Amino acid sequence: VWSQDVFYYLKSTVLPITVNVLDHSIEQALRSGTVADHIYDFDLDKVNLSQYKAVVFMNVYKLSDDQRKFIKEKVAADGRTLVWNYLTGYTNGQKLDVNFVKSLTGFDLKRLELNEAPEVLFLSTGDSYKFSGPVAPLYVVADDKSQTLATLPNNQEPVIAIKKFEKFSPVFCGLPLNGTDNFREIFKMAGCHIHNQKNDFTYANSGLLMLHTSTGGPRDIQLKNGGTVHFDLTEGSTILMDSQTGKVLLR
Repeated sequence: VWSQDVFYYLKSTVLPITVNVLDHSIEQALRSGTVADHIYDFDLDKVNLSQYKAVVFMNVYKLSDDQRKFIKEKVAADGRTLVWNYLTGYTNGQKLDVNFVKSLTGFDLKRLELNEAPEVLFLSTGDSYKFSGPVAPLYVVADDKSQTLATLPNNQEPVIAIKKFEKFSPVFCGLPLNGTDNFREIFKMAGCHIHNQKNDFTYANSGLLMLHTSTGGPRDIQLKNGGTVHFDLTEGSTILMDSQTGKVLLR
């Protein structure tokens, strides 16, 4: 889920959070082997949410009261995993308030003053990534009912964590989530189907499954019906296959 309104509330300059979300996160998420759709926040109430096991609020730092209500009642339901990427809902258009974030995400948070470029260490994958400069405001998780997924290595503060509620599972990212392996790990936790483990672009619709690879090499593609198909792909190639049988329809 993306926001256009948010750019009216950001500085008119390159920021560490915008680079790591707009340039890094989106490409990495799409290479996770899952199938994803993109939608603006103002269209969220128009889609069939039942088809999604995870919803990522990529840069949605501004939310109206009506949008918050819809997210709490309709999106945070049916066992879905919601990823709050940085400070989702930090403003309502009138003021900045971390209590907006706490109420929406379900996490207790504390502000951290860090005058250096932060680094994030994702625990299960061992992957780490660093920002281009200091990020402010920076909030970390202060919630003993959550499970830490990533820390700030210099002080071990939990910066990405997950909680389990009866109707949904929220993942709070105090710094934007980066890394294809890290996205894939969270999508696995959400129960999303992983077609491909090799960081290629994958998409499916209307009975078709598309895969584009920049590196090439052997690939084992997991079909949603439980079957597996094997391909040896060349660099910079794209294949289109039947999503049920795995038969290649176009190379």
